[in-house]
Amino acid sequence: MPDKPKLEIRCGAIRLAVWENTKTNRKGEEYTAVSAKLERCYRDENGDWQNSNTFTRRDLLDVALLCRRAYEVLSIKERQPTETT
Repeated sequence: MPDKPKLEIRCGAIRLAVWENTKTNRKGEEYTAVSAKLERCYRDENGDWQNSNTFTRRDLLDVALLCRRAYEVLSIKERQPTETT
């Protein structure tokens, strides 16, 4: 996995990171695999930052908004025509 995500967006305590990795299929052709990681960031009783992959009912709208935004950004990027000179 690369050191930095391709896209990282936040909404409140929820963070979504999108990763792109180059893979090779059975025919030897390379393609880009996209994966996403959702997490809720919070401070524990000692004040240290922690991450969780569980969400409260109040988090779910933020989760939905982040997922939709990531999908829109990636879909628009993928559909942009390439420039030829």
